[in-house]
Amino acid sequence: MISSNKNSEEEEYNDDIFSTDKKTKRIESRKDMYEILVDISSDSITLTDLDGNFIMVNQSAVNLHGFLNKEDMLERNTFDLVAQVDKQRYVENVGNIIKTGCMKNTEYTLLRKDGSTFPAEFNASVVTEGRGKPIAILYIVRDITERKKMEKELFKNKKFESIGLLAEGIAHDFNNILTVISTNLYMTKMNLKKESEPYQSIMEAEKAVFRASSLTNQLLAFTKGEAPLKECQSINEVIEEATGFALAGSNVECKIDIAENIWPLEIDRGQIYQVIHNLIVNADQSMPDGGKIIVKAVNYSINNTVPLDTQSSLPLKPGNYVKILISEESVSIKTEDIEKTCDPCFITKKESAGIGLTICYSIVKEHNGLLYARSKPGEGTVFFLYLPVSDKIPVEPKQKITSTLSGTENILVLDDDETVGAALCNILKCLGYTFEFVKNSMDAIKKYKQTFQQGKPFDAVIMDLTMPGEIDGKECLQFLLEIDPEVKAIACSGYSNNCVIKNYKQYGFKNAVTKPYRIQDIGLCLKEVLSYK
Repeated sequence: MISSNKNSEEEEYNDDIFSTDKKTKRIESRKDMYEILVDISSDSITLTDLDGNFIMVNQSAVNLHGFLNKEDMLERNTFDLVAQVDKQRYVENVGNIIKTGCMKNTEYTLLRKDGSTFPAEFNASVVTEGRGKPIAILYIVRDITERKKMEKELFKNKKFESIGLLAEGIAHDFNNILTVISTNLYMTKMNLKKESEPYQSIMEAEKAVFRASSLTNQLLAFTKGEAPLKECQSINEVIEEATGFALAGSNVECKIDIAENIWPLEIDRGQIYQVIHNLIVNADQSMPDGGKIIVKAVNYSINNTVPLDTQSSLPLKPGNYVKILISEESVSIKTEDIEKTCDPCFITKKESAGIGLTICYSIVKEHNGLLYARSKPGEGTVFFLYLPVSDKIPVEPKQKITSTLSGTENILVLDDDETVGAALCNILKCLGYTFEFVKNSMDAIKKYKQTFQQGKPFDAVIMDLTMPGEIDGKECLQFLLEIDPEVKAIACSGYSNNCVIKNYKQYGFKNAVTKPYRIQDIGLCLKEVLSYK
């Protein structure tokens, strides 16, 4: 009896679910069902006649074009919503859709009701009557603004990588040449009186050499895969020194305003110095007749979303930052150019090389920060720089050895470039050291082993890291350490971004120098290394 009642209830329940009559009461027609399905789509879905007049639009289409409601949009024609730049191509393609029956993954620039534009991707299919005659076109449209931004960023990164490869390829040889020039200039200068005109000329030539080296190091900021050597430190001195050097001899007034108790940063001091320097130089060049630059640094916290302007947000992770603003009173950058200021080789000034701001962008990106510009007519340009705060204790500046640079120890020099090796040997001779020079790693290993077995090993080894076609300096040191675990090796390279140069202790070196070097650089480096017990 109970079982019979249960079966009866189930049958009644199933009838309620599958009853066609009851379902048709909820949905008036199949058209209503399709409209519901179309309306929940996140893509714009529209149906037009062959002349482009809208027959049906979903809510996403209304939202995409900024209309108030469907009725408002249905009064328009699809051709009215295509930007002028793509209208002729769109008209031609609609004709092709009718002929071929479809269109896939085609991009157009579309219009919103307020006149603003956005990129979109189209897919379309012809709707036919029973005998195959086209009567309408069904469109599925997707806003691809974010995708375009990502593509633009990827393209920009590829340009950075290309410049980085170029810079990396020439840096070593270029700095080798500068090393030879600077060393010979120094040797020539030693035989001249300081007050003489030739002495002053050589001094200017030496400055030019190291300015050229600085340019090479700027280019190397693009090198892919070389992370900055970060340390926790205050930004105060970096801002003051970079600004002072950049504006030396300038007729531009500068005001620096750094907040009290500014948070310490995790930065590569040299690279961030370069960023500040380049931004100040850019501002200075914008005001050839004089003007005013304001540099301001404040503590800044980001919780979730902080407005960058009225249309976007800061693409930064929540956390604490130091916000640096560099503003100048020059002629404003054009609206269409403001987003290109950090693109490789984009320039707004004839006297600019078009690389300084690009380097800034690359360095800041490697520091997980943000750099962008804002410009308004009549108000000049402001660069905004955000750098992540460190939770570590700032490092104390390294104290340099102030004693005499000369010495009498015996030094082994390894460099595959004979002219560079000869220049370094001249420096050692000038400082009073004895030395031996070898051109390849195998000779260096053989020479060091020989002197070690004789009980008179070299007091230090200065070795170039780049040895084309053979064992490089890093590998050579491992052989030397097997012979003598106490070997005092100095890494030397024309690549300032070389990971071994930046982290020499991890590879067994006692110190590192980059080319081109001054006589005092070699003297101080040797004094520090030879003092190790």
